[in-house]
Amino acid sequence: MSYLPDYSRSNIDVSTHYFSGESSGYFTYTTPTYTGEGVTRTDSVTFTLAAGRSYLLIGAINMQQASTFNYLDLEHQWEVGGALAGFKAKMRTAKGSLGTNATWALIRKDPMYRPEAVVFIPSSDITTSVAVKLKLGTIASDGGTSVAFNLNTSHPAAVQIISIPD
Repeated sequence: MSYLPDYSRSNIDVSTHYFSGESSGYFTYTTPTYTGEGVTRTDSVTFTLAAGRSYLLIGAINMQQASTFNYLDLEHQWEVGGALAGFKAKMRTAKGSLGTNATWALIRKDPMYRPEAVVFIPSSDITTSVAVKLKLGTIASDGGTSVAFNLNTSHPAAVQIISIPD
């Protein structure tokens, strides 16, 4: 006899879409074989969520950047149906120990902000479907704002979509 809860009856579903870069102000993610219950992908940027379920989206990014910046701050947030929604993430790059052409990796800048963007979309907010994207917000640095988003494969980041039925 087991006293562990039986989660198989809840029909909660989780899918993972790995970070691959940035395109025109939006972050891109690979399309997995299984996109998740109620989730479809039309391209590498857009997640389409079907009605009849609630969704919790957690979006993490990472990158490597070779530059002479002393700091580079990035903000990102979910765009739901064309409007920004949810908790914004604010990240700061950390300069490596290899000198001015060091490799950068994103770390948390401020404990008041999350290292990943989060939004909850209740099923009552979705009539037929809604398109969501992870949008790049402001970029601030001491060396310009031209950033190359090179995937940091040592620290994979992803979008997690938790789908909850009505």
